[in-house]
Amino acid sequence: DMLKKALKAQQKFLIIASKSKQPTSDTDFAILLKEMGECVDEITSYREKNRRSEFFNHLSAVSESIAALGWVTVTPAPAPFILEMNNAGQFYTNRVLKDWKEKSKVHVEWVKAWVESLGQLQLYVKEHHTTGLTWNKSGGNAIEISKDDLSTSNSSNSTARPATGGP
Repeated sequence: DMLKKALKAQQKFLIIASKSKQPTSDTDFAILLKEMGECVDEITSYREKNRRSEFFNHLSAVSESIAALGWVTVTPAPAPFILEMNNAGQFYTNRVLKDWKEKSKVHVEWVKAWVESLGQLQLYVKEHHTTGLTWNKSGGNAIEISKDDLSTSNSSNSTARPATGGP
């Protein structure tokens, strides 16, 4: 769930960027990045709290490479940053492969899927954000748009579930 939440935060950030002019203040940019940063911190913290887990290498692989989502702050070439973060997690993905290849193929598939996900992110960024995050030059104010998007998503979530329980 933490990883899904981080990826959703990045998706939301990219949607805001597609509708907005680039913020002119570092403060506004930091406000927009806050949710993504908190998700990355949560993943890192979870790893640290679970050092004795038999899945510590899995947690470490994700924790070491999740910073790839920070590509949105990198100019002029964010794609190599993603590769760097993928490589940062490679020590741990290699350990997962070594520890699990004879025991359970699902872990081998997990490693392939994780590494491929970061590879796909790198390809996306290379194709669509070659020199850095692309903002909408004729868009609106990013902070206002983030507030509008937030209130829209909150109101649609509240109507999607019954008020008195249910699934």
